[in-house]
Amino acid sequence: MQLPFSQVDEYRLQQLIYDGPNTLVYRGYQAGEQRPVLVKLLRPQATNQEERVRRFQREGRICARLKHPHIVDVYATGQEGDYHYIILEYVDGGN
Repeated sequence: MQLPFSQVDEYRLQQLIYDGPNTLVYRGYQAGEQRPVLVKLLRPQATNQEERVRRFQREGRICARLKHPHIVDVYATGQEGDYHYIILEYVDGGN
């Protein structure tokens, strides 16, 4: 899927690693720091459903509060055009 942008906030998108029915997940990096990240995007067609948007935003807020060595960090949440996003710590390896 071709996105209308190649950067979300200060995070640059590199490679699509998941293309699901409601979300896209890209591997990317934080510009300036070169820190690897995952960028989770809620598809625009899913944003037509208010409850789905609320759940996605709630997921970002709740995950951002969780601090544990075995849980990835959430660096940012927000919206870029029609896409809501969650920026996550990238951990190389399995899921």
